[in-house]
Amino acid sequence: MIDTPGHPDFIAEVERVLSVLDGVVLVISAVEGVQPQTRILMRALKRLHIPTVIFVNKIDRMGARYQSLLDDIAAKLAISVSAMGVVENIGQPSADFRLDTKLPKKKTTPVFFGSAITGAGVQTLMNALPLLLPASQDSSKAETSGMIFKIERGPRGEKIAYLRLFSGTIQSREKLAFGKVTALHVFKQGQTVTAQELSAGEIGKIWA
Repeated sequence: MIDTPGHPDFIAEVERVLSVLDGVVLVISAVEGVQPQTRILMRALKRLHIPTVIFVNKIDRMGARYQSLLDDIAAKLAISVSAMGVVENIGQPSADFRLDTKLPKKKTTPVFFGSAITGAGVQTLMNALPLLLPASQDSSKAETSGMIFKIERGPRGEKIAYLRLFSGTIQSREKLAFGKVTALHVFKQGQTVTAQELSAGEIGKIWA
């Protein structure tokens, strides 16, 4: 899972990362609603055909909206949306999200509501993601294929590549087209850990 900034100054960096993702949770404020950068991101998601789930945050804040916001999302982002439940006590600290048992229709974007501060609706969203977004297939034995989405320089001038591996495996000390792998880190639980191998479906950092 990758958390990307929502500030418009970083839109270009965010768009570069989108192509390595299996799916996206697009966060929209229940108070501020659809912002200009939200439209830019949704256009990119449509262009890249990336499955998307919307999470409406801040339902506990004064001025939070439900139905009128759903209407705005559908109109301003030019998509069909389906609320996956109902909000109780919207605009109050006790606001919560109750999940319906219905499933979204095909070609409809599922919309969840909640609050990142109070935790309301967050676990409901997390439980639903494996059902709504595609999972990577095990292709570790296939030909090695991946995408580098960022390159930076280390303190000694060495190249550090951020890579999403789609198939195959990469071993530490292995020779690649852009150089020999001198070190390898894999992203786990929000941080990078030293590893000897990067497998299909994983995101890592490679020193070369």
